[in-house]
Amino acid sequence: MPDQLKTTEPLRKGADGSNEAKANPYPKLPDPLVMNNGKKVTSAKDGWNKRRPEVVVITGNVTGQVDNSSNPEVKVDVLLNLTTPADAKGPVPVIMELGFVLPPSGIPRERGRGPRPGGAPAGPTWQQQALAKGWGYAVISPNSIQADNGAGLRAGIIGLVNNR
Repeated sequence: MPDQLKTTEPLRKGADGSNEAKANPYPKLPDPLVMNNGKKVTSAKDGWNKRRPEVVVITGNVTGQVDNSSNPEVKVDVLLNLTTPADAKGPVPVIMELGFVLPPSGIPRERGRGPRPGGAPAGPTWQQQALAKGWGYAVISPNSIQADNGAGLRAGIIGLVNNR
């Protein structure tokens, strides 16, 4: 490989596949059928009426504007979808991801559902894990800041900083 890259720098060691079976980054996931008070869900009615409200999230679309006082002709909005735990009593930590496609509802689609290749069942998404730990998550739309269509030199954040 160094010959192909025309470098004499040593390459860093790659992943060691022999240790992957030992990895368990989420060893203590909460039981989805245990309510916040510690009682087990014993019926579909309890699951729907008691446990579901504890884990349902509040979702909101937030729009912010970039300061365009240096170039008022160019307006740049920043679109973000924020989800926090339903039982949050105040501010919570938030993890942000770049999301490139939002459906018409503006609510991100959940990824990672269904069986994984090889038949292994899918675990909870990272979003579900964050909410279970009391964290929120935000999905920011980079395309709202700068369109990815090649014609944005006078629009979006590029147009704003080009000051044209």
